[in-house]
Amino acid sequence: MMRYCLLLGLLLAPGLAVLAQEVESSSVDVAVIATAGPLTGLQLASAAGTLSATESGGGMQATGEKKTFKSRWLTANKVHKYFGIGSIGAAGLTLLAPKAEDGAHEQLANAAAALGGAAIVTGLAFHWDDIKLSNGFSDPDNLHMLLTTLGTLGYAKAVDDAPGSQHAGYGGVGAASMALGIKMVW
Repeated sequence: MMRYCLLLGLLLAPGLAVLAQEVESSSVDVAVIATAGPLTGLQLASAAGTLSATESGGGMQATGEKKTFKSRWLTANKVHKYFGIGSIGAAGLTLLAPKAEDGAHEQLANAAAALGGAAIVTGLAFHWDDIKLSNGFSDPDNLHMLLTTLGTLGYAKAVDDAPGSQHAGYGGVGAASMALGIKMVW
C-alpha cells in the first residue's frame, strides 16, 4: 500500500509544481480566472493586449507592440495530457509484459490505473469551466470526459478482477476508450 501512495505522490508532484510556478509578466500578459471553479486564482498566459479596437471601424488591429510568448516546458494542460498518454502507454506495456504474479504485468496495470486516475483529477481541476452538461455529449469536451473516465474505470475493473479470465477484456476496452477519448481532443 505504501508503494502505491508513494507512486501516486510522485505522479501528482508535477501537477503541484505547475500550481506553484510563477508567471513572468515581462514575457506574457496574465489573465486570472475569475470563475467559480475549484482553482479560482490560477494564472494562465493569454494574448491580451496584442489587439485593440479601432475608433472608426470597430475592427481589431495590432497595436504595434510585439510581445514574445515563451512556451513553458511544464503547464497544467501538459501535465493532464501526459497523465492520459502515460496511462495508454502503461496499458500497452501491460499487454506485452510477462504475466507472473507480482511481476511487471501487475505493476504496469496498477500504474495505468493510477495514471488514468491522475488524468481524471487534473482534468477536472484544470478544465472545470469546459464542462457544460447542458450541451450533452455532442460537446467534444463532454465526450472526452466520458470516454476517458470509462477508460480509467476499465483499467480499475481489470486490476480488480485480475487474475480472472475477464480482466483482459476490461483492460482492453479501457485502453481503447482512453485512446479514443484522447484522440478526440488532440
